Amino acid sequence: MKIFIESACLALLAALVGGCAWVPQKVTIAPQLQVPASNLGNGATVVVKVLDTRPSLRIGYRGMDSKLAEITTDQNLAPIFQQKIIQGLTQQGFNAVASSDQRTRVLKIEIRALQYTTDMDFWKGTVQTKAAIQAYWKNEDAIYDQLYVAERKETAVEAPRAKTNAQLINGVISDVLQRLLGDQKLAKLLAN
Repeated sequence: MKIFIESACLALLAALVGGCAWVPQKVTIAPQLQVPASNLGNGATVVVKVLDTRPSLRIGYRGMDSKLAEITTDQNLAPIFQQKIIQGLTQQGFNAVASSDQRTRVLKIEIRALQYTTDMDFWKGTVQTKAAIQAYWKNEDAIYDQLYVAERKETAVEAPRAKTNAQLINGVISDVLQRLLGDQKLAKLLAN
């Protein structure tokens, strides 16, 4: 009987603490990048175009294994990603711009996925975030087409709070952008 009462109390406490899981959340997207300064780009001009091609603008749902409250953002992701990629390429010595009148290199990026999912298995929950971007670049000599994926997975006893959700989502966006900017093969193609 004592085990039953303790289990019931824990379940009630989890329900009360996780009550905020049923309130929709608007996430502020603000990825942080660490790109070391270099002259790899040697001043080469690169136009960065970003498109958001995700099938759904919903990032996910709050709560453990529920579909009751959406996680979304009011922000347009394409300009945020574009700004961060331009900043990163500039740190690498490129003349990265959003547009140009001159015929120049164009790096096209598609945001393919930004997902937040949860799963509950008995008393242990899992929170998983995933981001995917596709990079396209071509010139007379070469075509480069690469998918970059980043995932983070954490265990949780209760539904994460809004601040934790924002950290997880921004963390996975930062990870996928770091993968793009850390791709030495792409950087060398853009520089030539």
